[in-house]
Amino acid sequence: MLYEVRSGRHTMQVQNDVVTTKESEFWQGTIVYMQLRTDVEIDPAKVVAFRTNVAEQYNEAFLNDNELETLW
Repeated sequence: MLYEVRSGRHTMQVQNDVVTTKESEFWQGTIVYMQLRTDVEIDPAKVVAFRTNVAEQYNEAFLNDNELETLW
């Protein structure tokens, strides 16, 4: 796995449990990059701490779904 965070003039990289930081060209803002092994099957529930049941987490207060059909 490779995990990289770049912000301003610095980059932090984590690869094989080794953390390195270095100066880099200026980047306005912050970018996060993750490279995962795609040959290994994962359980999405374990990755997001068992929060994968979207139906239970749905909150109508954040969305007026009366007109969803008109979006398409």
